[in-house]
Amino acid sequence: MSRYGVRGRLALTAAKLSFYTSRAFGRGGSNLPGKVALTLDPSLLKALATRVKRGTIVVTGTNGKTTTARMLTSILRTAGHRVVHNPSGANLRYGVAAAFINASDCWGRINADYAVFEVDEGWLPLVVNDLRCTGLVVTNFSRDQVDRYGQIEAVVQKVGRGLASIPNGFCALNADDPLVASLDSHSGRVIRFFGAENGFEDQRLEGHLSEGRRCPRCGSRLEYKVEYFAHAGIYRCPGCDYRRPEASVILRKFKPRGAEGSELSIEIAGAMHQFKIPFPGLFNAYNALSALTAGLCLGVDLQQVRLGLERCRPAFGRGEVVRVRGRKFFIGMVKNPVGGNEMIKTIVGHPRPKSLLVAMNDPLVRGIDVGWIWDVGFETLFEGPNRFDRAIVSGTWADDLAVRLKYATPGGPPIRREPDYRQAIELALATTPPGAFVFALCNYTGMMTIRQVLFKMGHLPRVWTT
Repeated sequence: MSRYGVRGRLALTAAKLSFYTSRAFGRGGSNLPGKVALTLDPSLLKALATRVKRGTIVVTGTNGKTTTARMLTSILRTAGHRVVHNPSGANLRYGVAAAFINASDCWGRINADYAVFEVDEGWLPLVVNDLRCTGLVVTNFSRDQVDRYGQIEAVVQKVGRGLASIPNGFCALNADDPLVASLDSHSGRVIRFFGAENGFEDQRLEGHLSEGRRCPRCGSRLEYKVEYFAHAGIYRCPGCDYRRPEASVILRKFKPRGAEGSELSIEIAGAMHQFKIPFPGLFNAYNALSALTAGLCLGVDLQQVRLGLERCRPAFGRGEVVRVRGRKFFIGMVKNPVGGNEMIKTIVGHPRPKSLLVAMNDPLVRGIDVGWIWDVGFETLFEGPNRFDRAIVSGTWADDLAVRLKYATPGGPPIRREPDYRQAIELALATTPPGAFVFALCNYTGMMTIRQVLFKMGHLPRVWTT
C-alpha cells in the first residue's frame, strides 16, 4: 500500500467509500469510484494496473466489445486464472479504474493473473497508456454515434494510435473487416487474424450500409468475392495490392439455432473443431472467434477454450432471455445500423407467435442522432411466413420509431406507440401467448431502462449481479 503514496492512499480510500455508498443507494458503482479516485490521483490507474501479474488484455471495436471481453474472461477463468473484468460495460477510463478498485482490497492489493477490459474505441489512446497491455483485440468498425465520434475513419485512426503505443504483446484482428485488417501496419508485434471462409451463404441485408468498402490504403472501391455483413467479407483492392489477409483461426461452418445459440465449425492449424455457443447470430460467432484467438495467444489449452465459450452466457441486454409471466423476453441491444441488421437477422426467422417491442432513448451521453434507424432493415421483420403481426414503440424516440416502422410496413400490421416503458412492456406481454417470445430491440439507454423496469417487476437482479 505504501507504494501508492499519501495521495494514492487517500484516492483509494475515498473510491472504496464511494463504491459502498453507491451500492447502498441501489447504484452499480461501475464509474463513480473511478471518477473519485482519478480526480484525487490521476496516476492511480497506472499504479493499480501494475498489480496484475500477467498484464491486461484490451478489447475494442464498434460492436461486440462487451460479449468478446465476457467470453475471454470465461475462457481464462475456466483455465484457472484469476481475472479482473468490467462486466457492467463501463468502458471509459473511469469505468476501467473502478473495476480495478472494486477488485482490490483496502490496501490496494489485487490478486489477479490477468485483467480483461472492453475499452471504448474513442478512448483507447488515452486508456492504454495507463495499462500494462499484453494484448489487444479489435472486433470491427462501423458507423456509430456520428454526432460524438465522426466518421469511421476518425475512429480507425484513434485505435491505430492506441495500438502503436502498446510496446509488446499480441494483437488479434478481424481479417474480414478491411478497416480492422489495415491496423497491422501500426504494429510490429505478433498479429493473429481471425475470419470466416465458406460454409454459409451471404448474410448481408441488401440495400444497406455501404460505408467502409473503400481501400484503407489507396481509396479505391473494394471488390468482394463473399460478403457476410456490412463491409465484412473476402475482399481485394483493384487499385493496389491490398487484400484480405490469411486468417489462422477460420470459421468454416455456421449453423444458427435461433435465439438459443449457434453451432460453429472452426479450423485451427489445419484441424477442424466443433463449438456450441449460447449466443445467437453470425455477429456473435465473430465474437467467439476473437475471444478464441486471444485465448490461444495467451496459451490456453483448446479444450479449456471450448469449455469457457460453452459456459459463458450473454451479457445483460446482449441477447439476454428473461422469463416473464411464462413468456420469453428477449433483450437485444442495437446501437447502430450494423448491429441493428445483425440482430434482425437473428430474430426474423423465429416462428410465430411472437411480439416486437422497439424502445430507444436519446440522452446526450449516448448520442442524439436518430438518423441511423433509417439504415436498419426493419422491413425484413414484416415479410414472409414468420413475420411480426404488430409492433410497439417506446421511449423518447417513440415518434421517430413509429414513423420509421410505418414506412417499413405500408398498409401492413399496426404500430402501437407507448412512450412509457412499463406500459409498453405490459402491452407486449398481454399480446403474447404463454411460451412465446417478446423480442425487445433497444439502444443502450433503452435497454437499461427496460432492465430497470423488469427489476422492479421482480424478474431480474440488478445489473452488477448478473
